[in-house]
Amino acid sequence: MVGHHRQAGAYEVVTTFACAPGAEGSRLELSIGNQSWTGPEVPATQSWQDFVTETAGTIEIQKAGPANVALKVADMPRGAVVNLRSLVLRPLN
Repeated sequence: MVGHHRQAGAYEVVTTFACAPGAEGSRLELSIGNQSWTGPEVPATQSWQDFVTETAGTIEIQKAGPANVALKVADMPRGAVVNLRSLVLRPLN
């Protein structure tokens, strides 16, 4: 997927997700251009349909404009990853 960022700078990574108890612990990796960010371990919620929104960290985007964007599993210790509803980048500047 190709994303387009209007400005370079720091962005907050905000996710809305669900993860059943016993499946927690996976990590996702977000790549934008030649930069990558690995998120914290996904915590359990009440079920696969119990969505919560959390700030997962920050990523620094070095230059504005189009860039290839990819989201992949970095670690999956318990056989499932996450029910990801959304991932939003919010500018910090």
